[in-house]
Amino acid sequence: MNDLYEVGQEIEKLFQSFNVSRETLQKLLAKREDLIRGLEVVSLEEAEKLRQQDKRIVESCRAAKLNLEKQMHSASNRNQKEKLTKTASRYFDGHC
Repeated sequence: MNDLYEVGQEIEKLFQSFNVSRETLQKLLAKREDLIRGLEVVSLEEAEKLRQQDKRIVESCRAAKLNLEKQMHSASNRNQKEKLTKTASRYFDGHC
């Protein structure tokens, strides 16, 4: 149960670092809370699957963040940086 809380905190930090809409973050955190409450009635095997899924989401978001940071660093002008920011926002709103 502690692992899920920590993963949730990591997810929240990642969303905040990308300025993802608070509404999107709240929906995901609410869904996560529902999953945590549901752990009381699921098997240990199912709970482990949920933990692994959360970890994969965090790893995917971390990788995307690193990639974006590299692209932002190498972007030569403001327009490129704005396009990257918009692309990141669309990605995280739809996938993370």
